[in-house]
Amino acid sequence: MKKIWAEIITLFMCIAFVGCSSTMPQTSSSNIATPSEVRENSSQNSTEDVSSSVVKDLPSSNYKDMGKGTLVIATEGGTSENGKTPVIFLDSGESHSYAIGIHVRDFDGSKLSYVYADGYLISKEQYADEDSSVRVKDDRLAVGMHKIEIVQYDIDKPDGKMINYKSASYEVKSK
Repeated sequence: MKKIWAEIITLFMCIAFVGCSSTMPQTSSSNIATPSEVRENSSQNSTEDVSSSVVKDLPSSNYKDMGKGTLVIATEGGTSENGKTPVIFLDSGESHSYAIGIHVRDFDGSKLSYVYADGYLISKEQYADEDSSVRVKDDRLAVGMHKIEIVQYDIDKPDGKMINYKSASYEVKSK
């Protein structure tokens, strides 16, 4: 009798392991795409440099500080207060995700704030006087200089007129 029960249990375990090993297609529950998901489809040339076809959510430009309020970012390496650049030390070659502190003062709380990291949308928040954080990952943690930008638009959508722009930089270095 023990042998029959052992075989039945073994059979159920095999079925369970086979069921667990099947893969389901991954779907994103977020409307915010990563840079590798956002591709420009204007060219069919397969030899085109991939980096030239990535579309940023905030077009590259020499934006100037505008509107009221202040933005300070914070990491373990310090803050961006008084124009400083905080540093993040990471092990090279590892995949990371990192929370950067956001300190916003005197923003118009009736407007939606779009938070960008290196031009890519990472969050939409309602800021007035807030201490919060945003999570950056992938290319935004590559060794080098990076920028957090917060933008408010007159119609609360990126196709509106920019009425508030604040930015702060951080640097990633290898340990």
